[in-house]
Amino acid sequence: MKMDELSPSRFAFSVSKKVCKKAVDRNRLRRQGYSVVSKYLKQINPGYFYIFTFKKGSYPIPFSELEKEICANILK
Repeated sequence: MKMDELSPSRFAFSVSKKVCKKAVDRNRLRRQGYSVVSKYLKQINPGYFYIFTFKKGSYPIPFSELEKEICANILK
């Protein structure tokens, strides 16, 4: 979603209970997602709002694969 060009980009990660039953696992996926975003924050264009959702069957996912998927979407 495009926002104002001058505002910094914003990010949200959503993990359903259908993906992971335990809150610990859902929070881990969110933290890993935010970790990837913070690593590449300088390279991301400002003014966008990114929403990432994890689908059922996507857990467990290796961090390297998660990083590759997120980078493919935010570094266009």
